[in-house]
Amino acid sequence: MTRRPARGRTYLSLTFVTVLTLSSAFGLLQVRAAPAPSARDPSSSASGTVLSVGPLPEALAYDPAKGEVFVATLDAYSVLVVSDTTDSLVANVTVGHYPSGLAYDPAKGEVLVVSEGSGTVSAISDSNNSVVATVRFASTETFLGGAGQYGSFGAEGIVYDPSKGELFVANEYSDSVSVISDSSDAVVANVSVGALPLGLAYDPANGEVFVANMLAGGSVSVISDSTNTVIAAVSGVGYPNALAYDTSKGEVFVTDPEGGNVYVISGATNAVVASIKVGSFPFGITYDSSAREMFVVNQASSSLSVISDSTNSVVATVKVRSQPVGVVYDPAKGEIFVSSEPSYVGYPPSGSISAISYSSIPIRGTLWLRIVGLATLAAVATAGYYVWARRRKSHHP
Repeated sequence: MTRRPARGRTYLSLTFVTVLTLSSAFGLLQVRAAPAPSARDPSSSASGTVLSVGPLPEALAYDPAKGEVFVATLDAYSVLVVSDTTDSLVANVTVGHYPSGLAYDPAKGEVLVVSEGSGTVSAISDSNNSVVATVRFASTETFLGGAGQYGSFGAEGIVYDPSKGELFVANEYSDSVSVISDSSDAVVANVSVGALPLGLAYDPANGEVFVANMLAGGSVSVISDSTNTVIAAVSGVGYPNALAYDTSKGEVFVTDPEGGNVYVISGATNAVVASIKVGSFPFGITYDSSAREMFVVNQASSSLSVISDSTNSVVATVKVRSQPVGVVYDPAKGEIFVSSEPSYVGYPPSGSISAISYSSIPIRGTLWLRIVGLATLAAVATAGYYVWARRRKSHHP
């Protein structure tokens, strides 16, 4: 006697596979490791802790080994250390004049601080929060252009290259980038770039450093870290300020404060592939690799834009405290730290650091996709069960 094939089981298996496939497509089975919003003082429009830190907080850097955020305070000649566990200050480290840029060196467990006014880079050990080395890379006169300027446009002017163990530092007023060895704490090269270099980003896939040059029409220089020479210059990026590298797409995102845009440069072709409209005067930018999103702070509109790298579009905009300039993402806590300059209402003026929970930000389109996805799953499951029931009934009258 020949056995009939178990068609009911086949249909059930197909239904189960279809459900899993659609679940993955709609992201219904994806779990993001982000904490629920905590019960903190919501002093800004976006939920999160707010910490007063003095008049001019600038760049931010995250230390994953210690779970701490480092804050360069331009006017105080110091770097503040904030614990992401308690959201409180744990140290105040004196560095050079007008510290404006920060980078983290995981090989040595150090935070590197570029100080505009003294033309130096200070290395802060994260084990004891003290300066362990200082390297001069530019004379004060050359660095300041002899005009006594220090500005606030050097907030992203340093980046660490882990493959070479070197730092790349933007010399704003000499139109060059200095290369510093972290093993010898000495300058090993100076590379001429465009006019007024500001932000830097490292591309580990190609061993290249991208440099935002704000003046002379605006451009992004691409430096090879194997030769310390410029191998490409990218135009059509407005007047670029800050850069962030997208490890998932191999692309560099560039803020253009004057135009209110973020440009996307392909690391493979060194060409602009997208332009994204954000808020007014976009300044700082950082990348969240787990969600594949860029966070951009818009200084003039006091807002935070969230950009999806899959669509190159803004998927959320939230209000933050006035005059935001710096931003960094803390993946361990699922929080976005934002530095804000004072609006100069009252005296003395006081800047702040805000810690915003990612899970408190409503991402545009997420709810709609989940509703459609669940409806589709329900329809597929119902149809599968109906076919199975009919087959079963026909074989077992």
